[in-house]
Amino acid sequence: MEEEKRRRINICVWAWAYEKYATSLVPDAKWDETALLIHPAQSTDDKILDKFFLEDFVPYTGQWIYRHPELPKVDGLVRYLMRGI
Repeated sequence: MEEEKRRRINICVWAWAYEKYATSLVPDAKWDETALLIHPAQSTDDKILDKFFLEDFVPYTGQWIYRHPELPKVDGLVRYLMRGI
């Protein structure tokens, strides 16, 4: 469950960095590899985000990130990470 949470956080941060700030934080191959490892039906004990991933996540695009229920949190993480770039 912890690995799934970590993958979901990473993919959200990467998607938002790309969609909002036109910044690739990882190579396309890493995106593809991680996106395909996401298991939307797996519970992570966060009902809101579990539902979001089950209903909205699409591994081959980042457009789903615009519907993320905690987008301000994701944006904060992205801005924090981008300070080090």
